[in-house]
Amino acid sequence: MERHLRSKPNTRVATTPAQGDRSREHAALLQPQFHAIGGKVNISSTLTGSAWGSVPREVVSSATKAGKKDGSVKRRRETLCHCLTQSYNLEEKSIFLALAGLTINYTRDDWNHQMTLAASHGIDAFAMNVGAPEGWQLAQVTTAYDVATQLVGTDGQPFRLFLSLDMSVIKTASEVTTWVTKFTPMKAQLLVGGKALISTFSGEANALGANNLSTGWQASLKDPLAALNPPVQAAFVPVWSSLNPSTAVSSNPVVDGIMTWKAWPEGNETMSTTVDFKFQADAKKNGKDDNLYISRWKALIAMPTQPDFIQVVSWNDYGESHYIGPISGSPPSGTTWISGFDHQSWLDMTDYFIKWYKTGSPPAITQDKVYYNYRPHSATAVAVSDPFGPPTNASVTRDAVYAAVFLTPDSPAKQLKITIGQASQMFNQLTPGSISTISAPWSGNGGDVQVELLDATGNVLLSGKGGNPISNAITSYNFNYAAELLTKGGGSISGNSTKPGAKHSSSPKFALPTLYIGAIASMTIIFFSSP
Repeated sequence: MERHLRSKPNTRVATTPAQGDRSREHAALLQPQFHAIGGKVNISSTLTGSAWGSVPREVVSSATKAGKKDGSVKRRRETLCHCLTQSYNLEEKSIFLALAGLTINYTRDDWNHQMTLAASHGIDAFAMNVGAPEGWQLAQVTTAYDVATQLVGTDGQPFRLFLSLDMSVIKTASEVTTWVTKFTPMKAQLLVGGKALISTFSGEANALGANNLSTGWQASLKDPLAALNPPVQAAFVPVWSSLNPSTAVSSNPVVDGIMTWKAWPEGNETMSTTVDFKFQADAKKNGKDDNLYISRWKALIAMPTQPDFIQVVSWNDYGESHYIGPISGSPPSGTTWISGFDHQSWLDMTDYFIKWYKTGSPPAITQDKVYYNYRPHSATAVAVSDPFGPPTNASVTRDAVYAAVFLTPDSPAKQLKITIGQASQMFNQLTPGSISTISAPWSGNGGDVQVELLDATGNVLLSGKGGNPISNAITSYNFNYAAELLTKGGGSISGNSTKPGAKHSSSPKFALPTLYIGAIASMTIIFFSSP
């Protein structure tokens, strides 16, 4: 699915899309993505995909004034994860993370752990993807909002949550009203300019029983909130991707912005921030890169007009393979491609870019690290018994090991050696005090993946073997990425989080991720994105 955020004049939003069905869950270039929503308002998505849009100037301006007026927060950059968020005025750059509906068995401790972990990596909020307002979903979202009220990030700021109404599941006006009236007044609700941020996944074809979208959504969402005591104002930024971006806002006065789910490239196209600039004016799209997570972060940070919020897609959408949080909860049945494919090395790497995004300067690298990722078989491998077949556009991906080398200014490292099976490649383009990205193509039948960081004389400084060998003898397709990390003193931090010695950064930062709450049935339409 695709998602862009467009708003009224002079606001910008970038987003990243989620994969829809299983064929797309395995889609080529599966890595995390983000989009931004919010404040000034510019929003951008990074990681693996990108989509763009804008948020209303009114929302941005009022947000800035509100922060100064009530003193709730100074302007700061925020990181949002599609997951959950808190009642709190965003006045600076933020990171959100998308959270999927896989939390049926969560306890309070589980929620506390997930939010604490996200906050420790600079994430400011979770976007809660929710379906039918009944049973366990209501109970789990209630627990999440309650836990979030007691959570303060390492920077002293509260963690926040906001609703992403999954309109592939929600059908009626009463369901919309139930969700928004129950949760937006809560303390943990994310506020933008004093208004409760509310989003959707889809819904542009559902006028909720009225003659047009604005009338239906005004009656089911904004009017019921205004009737509460005390009244709640909404910043309504739905994902209505199929609408014409040039008229979506002007034709629908109920919205305060429009987001689209486009972040990953479609087929063999190129992703770049060109789409972000265009979306700021007209909500367009663009982009491609097999090392998209890093490329997307760098591109967003380099934008002349910085996004106020960035949303990472996703925290826990295991079915679509773009999760950066730990594998926990209740993954969709049949998602065999996630076993042994922990992606928390991406979460570790995200720390660096969040700090860069929020401060405006690349942080000093204090420890040599090598992040590397690869798929467990060739894009051309043929599975002998997969009823679904390969994912759409799988053939456009490259068979390669992708590495990002983070070196301290005085690092003795000069070379990176990547071995796949019996074939080794040496890379000398390493820059001290910076990040060097490397692509090591491979062909044949693959084998074990070995990565070594060497000094000028060939001495090994860091060495590790990927937890998943590459093999083209497959029974089913798996286009998920093995995400690995080498660190000094820790050996290889593999994509398997249960491996002895595995370490993950806990450096303090604040941002927001997307979390999936809704029923597994809604997994095909999520508030997350991946390549």
